[in-house]
Amino acid sequence: MANKLIHFSQKGILTCLLFSFCLVAIPFLSSSLQTATPAIEERILFVPPAEFLRSIKGGFKNIIADTYYIRGVLAISDEFKSRKERIKWVQEVFKAAVLLDPDMLQAYFFAGSAIVNSKEEIKQGNEFLKFGLTQSPSYWQIPYWIGFNYYLLDDYLSAAEFYRKASLFPEAPNYLKSNQPMLYYRAGEVRLGLMYLEGLLESVSDPDQLKWLKLKIEWLKNMVVLQDKVEQFKDRYQRLPNNLAELVDRNFISEIPNDPFGGGYYLGTESGKIRSRFGKRVEADTKETDPIEPKKSCSSCKK
Repeated sequence: MANKLIHFSQKGILTCLLFSFCLVAIPFLSSSLQTATPAIEERILFVPPAEFLRSIKGGFKNIIADTYYIRGVLAISDEFKSRKERIKWVQEVFKAAVLLDPDMLQAYFFAGSAIVNSKEEIKQGNEFLKFGLTQSPSYWQIPYWIGFNYYLLDDYLSAAEFYRKASLFPEAPNYLKSNQPMLYYRAGEVRLGLMYLEGLLESVSDPDQLKWLKLKIEWLKNMVVLQDKVEQFKDRYQRLPNNLAELVDRNFISEIPNDPFGGGYYLGTESGKIRSRFGKRVEADTKETDPIEPKKSCSSCKK
Protein backbone atom coordinates (compact mmCIF):
# COMPACT_ATOMS: atom_id res chain seq x y z
CA MET A 1 0.00 0.00 0.00
CA ALA A 2 2.84 2.35 0.87
CA ASN A 3 4.54 1.66 -2.47
CA LYS A 4 1.27 2.40 -4.29
CA LEU A 5 0.95 5.78 -2.59
CA ILE A 6 4.55 6.65 -3.53
CA HIS A 7 3.88 5.55 -7.10
CA PHE A 8 0.89 7.91 -7.45
CA SER A 9 2.83 10.76 -5.88
CA GLN A 10 5.68 10.34 -8.35
CA LYS A 11 3.20 10.13 -11.21
CA GLY A 12 1.57 13.35 -10.07
CA ILE A 13 4.92 15.11 -9.89
CA LEU A 14 5.87 14.01 -13.40
CA THR A 15 2.47 15.08 -14.77
CA CYS A 16 2.79 18.50 -13.15
CA LEU A 17 6.35 18.98 -14.41
CA LEU A 18 5.36 18.03 -17.96
CA PHE A 19 2.31 20.28 -17.83
CA SER A 20 4.34 23.22 -16.47
CA PHE A 21 7.02 22.73 -19.13
CA CYS A 22 4.41 22.83 -21.89
CA LEU A 23 2.77 25.89 -20.38
CA VAL A 24 6.05 27.80 -20.25
CA ALA A 25 7.65 26.47 -23.42
CA ILE A 26 4.84 26.81 -25.91
CA PRO A 27 4.46 30.63 -25.66
CA PHE A 28 8.23 30.95 -26.30
CA LEU A 29 8.02 28.54 -29.22
CA SER A 30 5.04 30.48 -30.51
CA SER A 31 7.00 33.73 -30.33
CA SER A 32 9.88 32.16 -32.25
CA LEU A 33 7.57 30.79 -34.91
CA GLN A 34 5.90 34.16 -35.34
CA THR A 35 9.30 35.83 -35.75
CA ALA A 36 10.60 33.23 -38.19
CA THR A 37 7.37 32.89 -40.19
CA PRO A 38 5.40 36.13 -40.58
CA ALA A 39 2.54 34.24 -42.23
CA ILE A 40 1.74 32.54 -38.93
CA GLU A 41 -0.46 35.06 -37.13
CA GLU A 42 -2.26 32.89 -34.62
CA ARG A 43 -1.07 33.14 -31.04
CA ILE A 44 -0.45 29.68 -29.59
CA LEU A 45 -1.44 28.89 -26.02
CA PHE A 46 -1.50 25.55 -24.28
CA VAL A 47 -5.01 25.44 -22.78
CA PRO A 48 -6.17 21.85 -22.32
CA PRO A 49 -9.85 20.92 -22.59
CA ALA A 50 -12.05 21.79 -19.62
CA GLU A 51 -12.58 18.11 -18.79
CA PHE A 52 -8.85 17.60 -18.41
CA LEU A 53 -8.43 20.70 -16.23
CA ARG A 54 -11.26 19.58 -13.95
CA SER A 55 -9.65 16.16 -13.57
CA ILE A 56 -6.40 17.52 -12.11
CA LYS A 57 -6.19 16.78 -8.39
CA GLY A 58 -3.94 17.59 -5.46
CA GLY A 59 -1.88 20.55 -4.44
CA PHE A 60 -0.48 21.07 -7.93
CA LYS A 61 -3.92 22.18 -9.08
CA ASN A 62 -3.67 25.56 -7.37
CA ILE A 63 -0.08 26.06 -8.54
CA ILE A 64 -1.12 25.56 -12.16
CA ALA A 65 -4.15 27.84 -11.64
CA ASP A 66 -1.85 30.57 -10.31
CA THR A 67 0.43 30.10 -13.32
CA TYR A 68 -2.47 30.64 -15.71
CA TYR A 69 -3.64 33.67 -13.75
CA ILE A 70 -0.18 35.28 -13.84
CA ARG A 71 0.09 34.54 -17.56
CA GLY A 72 -3.28 36.24 -18.11
CA VAL A 73 -2.25 39.35 -16.19
CA LEU A 74 1.05 39.58 -18.06
CA ALA A 75 -0.81 39.30 -21.38
CA ILE A 76 -2.32 42.73 -20.78
CA SER A 77 0.99 44.25 -21.89
CA ASP A 78 1.47 41.85 -24.84
CA GLU A 79 0.98 42.95 -28.42
CA PHE A 80 -2.16 41.73 -30.20
CA LYS A 81 -3.65 42.37 -33.60
CA SER A 82 -6.76 43.86 -32.01
CA ARG A 83 -8.50 44.44 -28.69
CA LYS A 84 -10.97 41.72 -29.63
CA GLU A 85 -8.15 39.19 -29.96
CA ARG A 86 -6.58 40.35 -26.68
CA ILE A 87 -9.81 39.96 -24.71
CA LYS A 88 -10.60 36.57 -26.23
CA TRP A 89 -7.10 35.28 -25.51
CA VAL A 90 -6.96 36.65 -21.96
CA GLN A 91 -10.39 35.24 -21.15
CA GLU A 92 -9.31 31.80 -22.35
CA VAL A 93 -6.35 31.93 -19.97
CA PHE A 94 -8.49 33.05 -17.05
CA LYS A 95 -11.08 30.42 -17.89
CA ALA A 96 -8.39 27.78 -17.45
CA ALA A 97 -7.42 29.38 -14.13
CA VAL A 98 -10.95 29.30 -12.68
CA LEU A 99 -11.60 25.77 -13.93
CA LEU A 100 -8.66 24.76 -11.76
CA ASP A 101 -9.52 27.13 -8.89
CA PRO A 102 -13.18 28.24 -8.93
CA ASP A 103 -12.57 30.49 -5.91
CA MET A 104 -10.17 32.77 -7.81
CA LEU A 105 -12.40 35.86 -7.65
CA GLN A 106 -9.76 38.20 -9.04
CA ALA A 107 -9.75 36.23 -12.30
CA TYR A 108 -13.51 36.74 -12.74
CA PHE A 109 -13.18 40.46 -12.07
CA PHE A 110 -10.18 40.87 -14.35
CA ALA A 111 -11.64 39.01 -17.34
CA GLY A 112 -15.26 40.07 -16.91
CA SER A 113 -14.96 43.68 -15.81
CA ALA A 114 -11.49 45.22 -15.69
CA ILE A 115 -10.35 44.60 -19.29
CA VAL A 116 -13.65 45.42 -21.06
CA ASN A 117 -14.56 48.88 -22.26
CA SER A 118 -16.86 49.18 -25.27
CA LYS A 119 -20.42 47.87 -25.32
CA GLU A 120 -19.46 44.78 -27.28
CA GLU A 121 -16.59 44.07 -24.90
CA ILE A 122 -18.85 44.53 -21.88
CA LYS A 123 -21.28 41.99 -23.34
CA GLN A 124 -18.34 39.63 -23.80
CA GLY A 125 -17.31 40.29 -20.20
CA ASN A 126 -20.78 39.40 -18.97
CA GLU A 127 -20.65 36.10 -20.85
CA PHE A 128 -17.48 35.27 -18.96
CA LEU A 129 -19.00 36.34 -15.63
CA LYS A 130 -22.11 34.25 -16.24
CA PHE A 131 -19.83 31.29 -16.85
CA GLY A 132 -18.15 32.22 -13.56
CA LEU A 133 -21.52 32.21 -11.83
CA THR A 134 -21.96 28.55 -12.79
CA GLN A 135 -18.47 27.80 -11.45
CA SER A 136 -18.70 29.81 -8.23
CA PRO A 137 -22.34 30.42 -7.27
CA SER A 138 -21.52 31.27 -3.64
CA TYR A 139 -19.99 34.73 -4.20
CA TRP A 140 -22.18 37.85 -4.26
CA GLN A 141 -19.48 39.75 -6.16
CA ILE A 142 -20.04 37.90 -9.44
CA PRO A 143 -23.76 38.76 -9.89
CA TYR A 144 -22.92 42.28 -8.71
CA TRP A 145 -20.27 42.68 -11.44
CA ILE A 146 -22.75 41.34 -14.00
CA GLY A 147 -25.33 43.86 -12.79
CA PHE A 148 -22.85 46.70 -12.95
CA ASN A 149 -21.96 45.76 -16.53
CA TYR A 150 -25.64 45.84 -17.43
CA TYR A 151 -25.83 49.27 -15.81
CA LEU A 152 -23.03 50.45 -18.11
CA LEU A 153 -25.04 49.06 -21.03
CA ASP A 154 -28.11 51.08 -19.89
CA ASP A 155 -30.00 47.82 -19.38
CA TYR A 156 -31.36 48.85 -16.01
CA LEU A 157 -33.89 46.04 -15.61
CA SER A 158 -31.20 43.38 -16.04
CA ALA A 159 -28.93 45.37 -13.72
CA ALA A 160 -31.64 45.44 -11.07
CA GLU A 161 -32.20 41.69 -11.40
CA PHE A 162 -28.54 40.83 -10.84
CA TYR A 163 -28.24 43.38 -8.03
CA ARG A 164 -31.21 41.59 -6.47
CA LYS A 165 -29.47 38.22 -6.80
CA ALA A 166 -26.29 39.63 -5.26
CA SER A 167 -28.21 41.26 -2.39
CA LEU A 168 -29.66 37.90 -1.31
CA PHE A 169 -26.27 36.75 0.00
CA PRO A 170 -25.95 37.31 3.78
CA GLU A 171 -22.55 38.97 3.41
CA ALA A 172 -23.62 41.31 0.58
CA PRO A 173 -23.46 45.07 1.35
CA ASN A 174 -26.72 46.90 2.04
CA TYR A 175 -26.27 49.33 -0.84
CA LEU A 176 -27.15 46.56 -3.29
CA LYS A 177 -30.68 46.57 -1.91
CA SER A 178 -31.02 50.34 -1.73
CA ASN A 179 -29.75 50.85 -5.32
CA GLN A 180 -32.38 48.66 -6.95
CA PRO A 181 -35.28 51.16 -6.85
CA MET A 182 -33.13 53.69 -8.73
CA LEU A 183 -32.44 51.09 -11.43
CA TYR A 184 -36.16 50.40 -11.81
CA TYR A 185 -36.75 54.14 -11.99
CA ARG A 186 -34.14 54.57 -14.72
CA ALA A 187 -35.74 51.69 -16.62
CA GLY A 188 -39.09 53.48 -16.48
CA GLU A 189 -40.55 50.69 -14.32
CA VAL A 190 -41.51 52.74 -11.29
CA ARG A 191 -44.14 50.24 -10.16
CA LEU A 192 -41.56 47.46 -9.96
CA GLY A 193 -39.40 49.67 -7.77
CA LEU A 194 -42.36 50.45 -5.54
CA MET A 195 -43.28 46.76 -5.20
CA TYR A 196 -39.68 45.95 -4.35
CA LEU A 197 -39.47 48.57 -1.59
CA GLU A 198 -42.83 47.66 -0.10
CA GLY A 199 -41.64 44.07 0.06
CA LEU A 200 -38.63 45.20 2.12
CA LEU A 201 -40.65 47.02 4.77
CA GLU A 202 -41.15 44.05 7.08
CA SER A 203 -37.50 43.05 6.96
CA VAL A 204 -36.14 46.45 8.04
CA SER A 205 -35.92 47.17 11.77
CA ASP A 206 -33.36 49.96 11.97
CA PRO A 207 -35.27 53.27 12.49
CA ASP A 208 -33.00 55.31 10.23
CA GLN A 209 -33.17 52.76 7.40
CA LEU A 210 -36.94 52.47 7.83
CA LYS A 211 -37.34 56.26 7.59
CA TRP A 212 -35.27 56.37 4.40
CA LEU A 213 -37.19 53.41 2.97
CA LYS A 214 -40.55 55.11 3.58
CA LEU A 215 -39.24 58.28 1.96
CA LYS A 216 -38.34 56.35 -1.19
CA ILE A 217 -41.76 54.66 -1.16
CA GLU A 218 -43.45 58.06 -0.99
CA TRP A 219 -41.27 59.27 -3.85
CA LEU A 220 -42.22 56.34 -6.07
CA LYS A 221 -45.90 56.37 -5.09
CA ASN A 222 -46.20 59.97 -6.19
CA MET A 223 -44.80 59.07 -9.59
CA VAL A 224 -47.16 56.10 -9.93
CA VAL A 225 -50.18 58.30 -9.17
CA LEU A 226 -49.02 60.99 -11.58
CA GLN A 227 -48.36 58.42 -14.30
CA ASP A 228 -51.87 57.03 -13.88
CA LYS A 229 -53.30 60.56 -14.26
CA VAL A 230 -51.23 61.15 -17.36
CA GLU A 231 -52.65 57.95 -18.89
CA GLN A 232 -56.19 59.03 -17.99
CA PHE A 233 -55.57 62.42 -19.60
CA LYS A 234 -54.24 60.71 -22.73
CA ASP A 235 -57.28 58.42 -22.94
CA ARG A 236 -59.63 61.40 -22.72
CA TYR A 237 -57.84 63.92 -24.97
CA GLN A 238 -55.83 61.58 -27.22
CA ARG A 239 -52.62 63.40 -26.38
CA LEU A 240 -50.18 63.89 -23.53
CA PRO A 241 -50.64 66.87 -21.24
CA ASN A 242 -48.31 69.76 -21.96
CA ASN A 243 -46.99 69.57 -18.41
CA LEU A 244 -48.08 68.53 -14.94
CA ALA A 245 -49.75 71.89 -14.35
CA GLU A 246 -52.29 70.96 -17.01
CA LEU A 247 -53.33 67.98 -14.89
CA VAL A 248 -54.20 70.48 -12.16
CA ASP A 249 -55.95 72.87 -14.56
CA ARG A 250 -58.18 70.09 -15.89
CA ASN A 251 -58.91 68.69 -12.42
CA PHE A 252 -57.13 65.38 -12.78
CA ILE A 253 -55.21 66.21 -9.58
CA SER A 254 -55.72 68.91 -6.99
CA GLU A 255 -52.03 69.81 -6.86
CA ILE A 256 -48.63 68.56 -7.96
CA PRO A 257 -47.36 66.39 -5.10
CA ASN A 258 -44.21 67.39 -3.27
CA ASP A 259 -41.05 65.56 -4.25
CA PRO A 260 -39.52 64.31 -0.97
CA PHE A 261 -36.06 64.58 -2.53
CA GLY A 262 -36.62 68.23 -3.35
CA GLY A 263 -36.08 68.17 -7.10
CA GLY A 264 -39.68 68.19 -8.27
CA TYR A 265 -41.54 65.95 -10.69
CA TYR A 266 -41.95 66.59 -14.39
CA LEU A 267 -43.38 64.93 -17.47
CA GLY A 268 -40.95 63.82 -20.17
CA THR A 269 -42.66 65.00 -23.33
CA GLU A 270 -40.72 62.53 -25.47
CA SER A 271 -41.13 59.47 -23.26
CA GLY A 272 -44.46 60.35 -21.61
CA LYS A 273 -42.96 59.15 -18.32
CA ILE A 274 -43.03 60.91 -14.96
CA ARG A 275 -39.53 61.75 -13.82
CA SER A 276 -37.88 63.44 -10.85
CA ARG A 277 -35.30 66.20 -11.12
CA PHE A 278 -33.35 65.23 -7.99
CA GLY A 279 -32.27 68.84 -7.73
CA LYS A 280 -30.56 68.60 -11.15
CA ARG A 281 -31.35 70.06 -14.55
CA VAL A 282 -34.23 68.60 -16.55
CA GLU A 283 -33.22 65.46 -18.41
CA ALA A 284 -32.96 65.25 -22.19
CA ASP A 285 -36.35 63.60 -22.77
CA THR A 286 -38.36 66.69 -21.81
CA LYS A 287 -38.90 70.05 -23.44
CA GLU A 288 -41.02 71.57 -20.71
CA THR A 289 -39.85 74.88 -19.30
CA ASP A 290 -42.28 75.27 -16.43
CA PRO A 291 -40.74 75.62 -12.98
CA ILE A 292 -41.54 73.17 -10.23
CA GLU A 293 -44.44 75.34 -9.08
CA PRO A 294 -46.93 76.80 -11.62
CA LYS A 295 -46.40 80.44 -12.54
CA LYS A 296 -48.60 82.87 -10.68
CA SER A 297 -49.04 86.63 -11.07
CA CYS A 298 -50.49 87.44 -7.70
CA SER A 299 -48.96 89.80 -5.16
CA SER A 300 -48.88 87.14 -2.49
CA CYS A 301 -46.50 85.09 -4.65
CA LYS A 302 -43.92 87.86 -4.99
CA LYS A 303 -41.33 87.69 -2.27
